[in-house]
Amino acid sequence: MSDATWYLGPVGDLRPLTCPEPQIETTEVRYGGTHQGLSGARTMDVTGHAHEFTFTWTYLEQAEWQWLKALHTRHIPGPVRLINPMLHNRLSTRATTLRIGTGMDTGVRHSGGILSRVADWPSWAGPGYESAEWTGWGSAFQYIRFDERYKTPVFAEETLTGSIYARSDTTQRVHILFDVFDRQLQRVGSTPYYEFEATPEWGRHWFTRTVPPGCAAVQLALLPAEDYQVPLRLAAPQIAATDEITDWDLGGAATTVHLDQLSTSSPRFPLTDCSMTLLEA
Repeated sequence: MSDATWYLGPVGDLRPLTCPEPQIETTEVRYGGTHQGLSGARTMDVTGHAHEFTFTWTYLEQAEWQWLKALHTRHIPGPVRLINPMLHNRLSTRATTLRIGTGMDTGVRHSGGILSRVADWPSWAGPGYESAEWTGWGSAFQYIRFDERYKTPVFAEETLTGSIYARSDTTQRVHILFDVFDRQLQRVGSTPYYEFEATPEWGRHWFTRTVPPGCAAVQLALLPAEDYQVPLRLAAPQIAATDEITDWDLGGAATTVHLDQLSTSSPRFPLTDCSMTLLEA
């Protein structure tokens, strides 16, 4: 895998994109209505954000063009994954912003107790305001999982570092690990866990693992190693393709997308000029 290359394809078959023309367009679209009162004052509904990507190529070879066409016509079923080299956190922004719930736009899910958002954030992590507070999980080894629906795509035998900020009113032991999945997104096991202690002060905890053979995706999971005593607060989760800790970013380095539009022209047979639009799922 190259650090400066975009990759596109289904989990387990991510392929490098031919270097596109300059000025790749990335638009973050807000969804929700805008309303104007009689005074002219405006209010805005924000129901979500999603990215749109536009790529342009000139003089694509036949094999390069056929791959894009197979994705667009659903000959290769979607949605597919886009690896963005301009970012390094492969968790979705739904996960990094701690979107809690059970719906399709959920980034964080838990197996027991109550998970809510509170106004508490480790300021040195980067921009942020709220963390996730987990209470009442009962017995040990309940779980929190990030990006449970889509998982996080990986490459064979690459090195990953997972990290999270945590704090607790009293010291308690917590396990963090990767669940691993094959290309059909069937769970095939877990990596060895890393144990850390959450303390009253915010601390960042991380672990590094190599993707095992046959693994096409992972899922960051966290499990308390003790029965519930006091709340556990979590913030700024990350999965990065590196063997050392890196600064946290807001995620989106591995976006699940639909291939919306594919426009072509042929300046000189058999070469193809192409424009492609991707919509975040």
